[in-house]
Amino acid sequence: MLATLALTLVAAAPRPVVASLPPHGSTPELTRLGLLIEARAGELLEASHRYSALHLKQVLTTAEREGLDRETLAQDEVADRMRVILGADRVIALRLAPGNGGVQLEGAVRSAGAPVPLSVALPASWSKAVRLGSEAVATAVLAQDEATLPAAQDAQPDSSSDAALKSLGRCWDVALTQSLSAEAPVTIAPKDLAAATGACKDAVKADGTLRFAAAVHALLLAIGRSDAEAEKALAKAGTGDGAVVPRLLARAYLASRNQPTEARVKLLQTAVDEHPSALMLRAYLADTLASANEHAKAVEVWKGYLALAPASPFAQSRLSRSLSRLGQSSAAIEAARAALALAPESTEALLQLGSRQIDAKQYADAVKTLVPLAERPGAPAEGILRLGWAYWLQDDVESAEPLFKLAAERASGPMAWRTKGRALYDLALVELKAGHADEARAMYKRSLETGYTVKPVDPALAGSDPKAAAAQKVSPAGAVTAKVVVEDKGANLTPELLAAALTLARNGATKAGATLAPDGETKAAALQALQAQKRRGFEVDVTLTPTKDGGLKADALVLTYPERAFRGAWGLGGSGAGPKELLEAIIPALMSDVATDLDW
Repeated sequence: MLATLALTLVAAAPRPVVASLPPHGSTPELTRLGLLIEARAGELLEASHRYSALHLKQVLTTAEREGLDRETLAQDEVADRMRVILGADRVIALRLAPGNGGVQLEGAVRSAGAPVPLSVALPASWSKAVRLGSEAVATAVLAQDEATLPAAQDAQPDSSSDAALKSLGRCWDVALTQSLSAEAPVTIAPKDLAAATGACKDAVKADGTLRFAAAVHALLLAIGRSDAEAEKALAKAGTGDGAVVPRLLARAYLASRNQPTEARVKLLQTAVDEHPSALMLRAYLADTLASANEHAKAVEVWKGYLALAPASPFAQSRLSRSLSRLGQSSAAIEAARAALALAPESTEALLQLGSRQIDAKQYADAVKTLVPLAERPGAPAEGILRLGWAYWLQDDVESAEPLFKLAAERASGPMAWRTKGRALYDLALVELKAGHADEARAMYKRSLETGYTVKPVDPALAGSDPKAAAAQKVSPAGAVTAKVVVEDKGANLTPELLAAALTLARNGATKAGATLAPDGETKAAALQALQAQKRRGFEVDVTLTPTKDGGLKADALVLTYPERAFRGAWGLGGSGAGPKELLEAIIPALMSDVATDLDW
């Protein structure tokens, strides 16, 4: 889909990789104060241009996938384990408690050598505590490299208003619990999100110069799909170095709904070029490429990540997944084994190795890999589910079913919705195989209620999908409205051939059961028509590009219509014939694939 966009990522020389563990406060309020101290310390370290940094959200996600309690991460033994699992050279562990009328900040910078302790008495004022605490943390890290704080300090968050910072603490805490995922940007705990969005608004109102609050406000609005409000908040966040990650994530969320994947990739590539040490941005770029099926480009981004963080099991595991999507099973398994070698105790690395073995149809090997993981105390639901799937693929229903049930039970908490949904779907397949059609449909409905969807859905279950049921109430030709566009990007087709390509694409859509959107239809008119006629709307943007062997490639970017939210990307190519024959072979097949995968 991104054939015309060349990634120009150049990895800098490796620098020490630094990660902050989530600060632990003796009260929720002190934990939130610690989060702001951590955020500003991170920006001070980035301004030094001496380190590559893992964002706190990456740390939290890793801890959850490893089955580690957030409250324990600042403990010495757990912090040392996390350093290895994160592939970091140093981790910062902080604890906050009341002390002498103010706040006592304790902790250490931990590495493979002796930990460097940190102890600072902070004032009760949040504005002073954030400034002094963050500078103390950054100074402790820099001192190990005989360096000092950057001369120009425009690090965020920074405010003279305690009220603004306290409101920001409430909203930033919730923002970190959101998925913030390029592949599945879902909304977690909508009520908490709404309250946090209000807290961010209060922070901006209390101090209009607090750009970090404006950026987080924009991010939460974008997650909550208040796009126009998010754009206004972004304007207040500015364009400088402060609050880079929340600001760019907000823009990425907005772009995912309003711009094609190519524009999102350009946005993130520019961000990576401007902030090469921010590893989270590289991960977000790679995941965006993967969501568009651009796995070869994702591989290159993960290799660039590993050039900066060579000890990262996370990046090795993600590299293995992208290699697997390219059909490079041996290389994928080799990368997964490399991840496990970096962190032998890592639950996630073991899970990814088992997954790559399943991808390669090495089901017996996958069982051997995943059984020890599933037998660990507090084994993750996803690992149990994956083991069950390895048994299922060997037609061992007796072994698979109890594992699916256990995975569904253990998949609790807002971030486990995908695992729970998949476990329930797999249980529906078990019921179906046993001939229990009603029970299967009931289980499938429970799967849908989690927000999880799978394609293609077993035909015997599709009738349980409320959306599918609604579509069945109208004529097949009225179930979907499609806007189809075809563009020549370097294929140099004649106007007649380009017109023929458009006709082929539109005929492919109607053959699949869609009606075509009227030319020039406004967004308001489209929404009204879709709602009244109970249709789903899709925009299919087909681009035609030449291939190196003299053939043609057709890529389809599919968005919702008329909102233009990303739904997926498909591509087909061919060679050895004239352009007319290639178009007649490729485009109908491409449109058929799109329609099948999207259940037209």
